[in-house]
Amino acid sequence: MKLAFTSCADPLDSPQQPVWAMIAAKRPDHLLLLGDQMYMDYGAGLNPGNGKPAEFDDLEFAAHMHHRYQSQWAAMQGSGLWQLPGLQVHGVWDDHDFAWNNSYGGAGPADADEDYDAHELPVPPRKQQISRHLFRQFFRHLRAPVYPANELTTEAAIARLAEDLRQPVFHSEALPAGAPEGRVVLAPGVNLLLTDGRSFRSSQERPHAQRTLLGRTQMDWLRRNIDDHAVSIIASGCTLDRNGELTNPECWSNYPDHDELKAFLALRPAAQVLLLSGDVHNTSLRDDHGPNLIEVVASGAARPMGNVILHDRGNHAVLEFGPTTIRVGRHEGEPPVHTWNSESLIDRASWRVLS
Repeated sequence: MKLAFTSCADPLDSPQQPVWAMIAAKRPDHLLLLGDQMYMDYGAGLNPGNGKPAEFDDLEFAAHMHHRYQSQWAAMQGSGLWQLPGLQVHGVWDDHDFAWNNSYGGAGPADADEDYDAHELPVPPRKQQISRHLFRQFFRHLRAPVYPANELTTEAAIARLAEDLRQPVFHSEALPAGAPEGRVVLAPGVNLLLTDGRSFRSSQERPHAQRTLLGRTQMDWLRRNIDDHAVSIIASGCTLDRNGELTNPECWSNYPDHDELKAFLALRPAAQVLLLSGDVHNTSLRDDHGPNLIEVVASGAARPMGNVILHDRGNHAVLEFGPTTIRVGRHEGEPPVHTWNSESLIDRASWRVLS
């Protein structure tokens, strides 16, 4: 079984995206998209400044988001992905496709008397309704010959949206529409656990103990679904820690969920967990999080800064599951300017990286 994954694509500033043909050439059985399927903001090129969409009215927000999803749909057509027999697509979201940079839907700052800008506060429910609807529409139409026009052009149309904001958001072609839980059996002994790291995330302007990344209900679900007799793949929009960045306030380690997950795994020595993450516009493979937790990062599918400066175009990873090992192939860059490839093996018995 072969699983390809990536994240972070900007369809306006990077409309030509060879990464999808590169992935298709490797003929995966599964494609996992780990968030920032498009960028509502970024502060460079054709995107508004970070946080600016928080100032949009609901109709402008919907039009802005629909245009970006439609552009990303167009960038993926002709790649050969949709002609692969048996390919299943799965996805989660992160901040830029949830609403705006560092956006969240859970509890706001602890000090309600402080004067915060709109982008520092929780995404309002109406905007969450819009983003959920358009996220689902994008994934439903990936293989469609035509992308639907924006139907959210009136306040009445937005008011009719009926998304349950208490439920996590994810997509999997292996699950029925509206499935309340994101557990997918990819192969015998390999389970994919799709998480929503935005809808229930709290403000970081709270004491550490009062923060959450996944929310209590989703964290309890994750714990119940980590199996001692299977590889558990956690799909996460953000990395476990700053992953080599000078700062990374959005990672798991800034929330109590991080320590809870590690403490839980310490009591489950037979569990084998792969956490696949995005967000940081590079690739990495790490087995220093604990004896039974390995992280693989693949981010920077199509960013506008180009190959030479930040190496954040064409980035993706492919996991190939064998009976005794998992082959991890990581790729960065687009030909002919810059490309880099790395192959490593995870030993399934010891759950360590061999090379």
